Amino acid sequence: MAGSVKFPTPGFTLLEALIALSISALIMTGVYRVVNGGVSQSRLMEQRAETLHLWNHLKRVLSRDLEHLIKEPPARMIREGNDTLILRCHGAIIPDWRLGARVEVIYRWRPDPDGRGMIWERLVKPLDGKREDAKVTLKIADGLIKSDYALLDAQEWRPNGDGAQPPWRALRWQFEWRDIGPWTLVRNLLPLPGAGAETKP
Repeated sequence: MAGSVKFPTPGFTLLEALIALSISALIMTGVYRVVNGGVSQSRLMEQRAETLHLWNHLKRVLSRDLEHLIKEPPARMIREGNDTLILRCHGAIIPDWRLGARVEVIYRWRPDPDGRGMIWERLVKPLDGKREDAKVTLKIADGLIKSDYALLDAQEWRPNGDGAQPPWRALRWQFEWRDIGPWTLVRNLLPLPGAGAETKP
């Protein structure tokens, strides 16, 4: 009886194995990029949502402060250079009876020493108290790139209030955020012509 013939067992050659590994590496790299891109996009959306929430909160705070401005003398607004603005308001803007019936709301901003943008603060102090008595009620230390304001007098908008002559007609805040770009808040300080009360924009 003739002996049976044995055929070699099929398998991958070294070249085929290298090609398969290369293809697998390319596929894995593509999958990683897709997953990583999705995570980065999700993180970016979360940051934008957080910044929008902060902007909406800041807008409500500034609007409430302007609604509670003291109308009679002494002057209801004080400007200190290009980095501080003070409003004199009724104490109802903050639920702290120890601050009294009238308060000064101090806004101040400065470049972040770490180079991340701007540091913006809102402080409230008793109208007749010392600056050291001021209570920090809001601080933005990340995400804000630029902050400034302008006052509208009878002629035009005055950046940082420079040269603005009272009575001021409107106040315009401008903010630029890293995640959501520039945003502006404009509020009337005087009733519009023909209006019986202050109009909210």
